[in-house]
Amino acid sequence: MNAITAHSSQLTAHSSQLTAHSSQLTAHSSQLTAHSSQLTAHSSQLTAHSSQLTLIM
Repeated sequence: MNAITAHSSQLTAHSSQLTAHSSQLTAHSSQLTAHSSQLTAHSSQLTAHSSQLTLIM
């Protein structure tokens, strides 16, 4: 029975680690999404700037 109890507590610990990891990944993912939309916005600004410069030249 002791082995089973030990195993069970190991699994519980593992499970909470995985849960923590999962929420870290979720946070990371939303940061990356935000970053990505910032980069897209930047990119379209640069494109607009570029076409303005072409007109000037």
